[in-house]
Amino acid sequence: MTDRLLGLFVCLMAIAYGWVGYGYTAGFTDPVGPSFMPMLISVPMFFFSFYLVVRPEPNPAWASGGVLLRQAFSVGALIAYAIALSPVGFLISTAIVLIAGGLISGATPKKSLLLGLIGSPVMYVLFNYLLALPLPKGIFSF
Repeated sequence: MTDRLLGLFVCLMAIAYGWVGYGYTAGFTDPVGPSFMPMLISVPMFFFSFYLVVRPEPNPAWASGGVLLRQAFSVGALIAYAIALSPVGFLISTAIVLIAGGLISGATPKKSLLLGLIGSPVMYVLFNYLLALPLPKGIFSF
């Protein structure tokens, strides 16, 4: 029953995500358009979650203890990232969430710090220059 409830919830999220994403427009000309990615994500998301509704796991094993706590911290870090992205900017927000993700996943603080300090600028170059996606500058908008 729990798989069916989760599947139904994610189905509804996929429909809402696709519906909202379908209406995205951009002020610049892009052959694909800004609604492409939400649609690309929402369609498989719907079908995979619908599979959970139709064919649930007979005896699902749910996370508990430390695993559940790490999952909660991961969701919290991603929510904080979404809130901080625009005012703080892509570079700093991404570095912080990468460091937090590394620590949550069990990496050492040194490796997590390296991930954040190297991964954030690399992702910035990929998204900003190679994919030509405008990223929020945040506190660097001078």
